Amino acid sequence: MKTASKLSASEPVAIRGGRYLDCYTAPEKFRLSVAIGVILLCSVNPLRAGETMTDKDAPVKKSPSFEQADKNADHVVTKEELNGYPFLLEYFDRVDAGKDGKLEQHEYENLIMEKKREGEYE
Repeated sequence: MKTASKLSASEPVAIRGGRYLDCYTAPEKFRLSVAIGVILLCSVNPLRAGETMTDKDAPVKKSPSFEQADKNADHVVTKEELNGYPFLLEYFDRVDAGKDGKLEQHEYENLIMEKKREGEYE
């Protein structure tokens, strides 16, 4: 093998194991690039090998208590008071029995039960 001082600009540069890059066949170059890509992908993927992201792995959203949600202490919860909780607003109209835009405590508890049934809420 030639040393770096004896190489001319037209000769290929030696890499690992004395093999020259020009000596790799097209399939070998392809496999090498795929292997490097997989290594890079695994190094940036936050999941460990063999793991997959499922709905059960998704973060569980915690709900405020009725007292916490009732910000102005008028004993009802409105959509405005739930603006910070979009996952609760999804079922607001469905559980609003009086259709008045306000949830009393028992209606708010129904809202919590609806979300628990979907499994994305505690």
